[in-house]
Amino acid sequence: MTAASRVTEGRLFRTMPGSTPAPAPEWRPYVYRGTGEDTLTAWMDSRPAPRKGTGRILRPCGTAAAYKRHHRRGETPCDACKQAAALAYQYRKGAAA
Repeated sequence: MTAASRVTEGRLFRTMPGSTPAPAPEWRPYVYRGTGEDTLTAWMDSRPAPRKGTGRILRPCGTAAAYKRHHRRGETPCDACKQAAALAYQYRKGAAA
């Protein structure tokens, strides 16, 4: 790329020799239909930051999902989870009655 070219939004633009690229437009708040107040920025600033994994309900101990969770966390599974995992394995293999 030469000194007389620039990249804007993934596209290459050539500028005239000796000229400088235009500055970025000034940020202006969003005003909804002439209400005269910036509603969007205040709403965005008041929201808490999203947290990973919120809203999920963990399965209780004594289920195959809890058994897998114990292993993911590097824990030793409890007896109830071991029994549930064994029963789930038997059911998948067709040995459970």
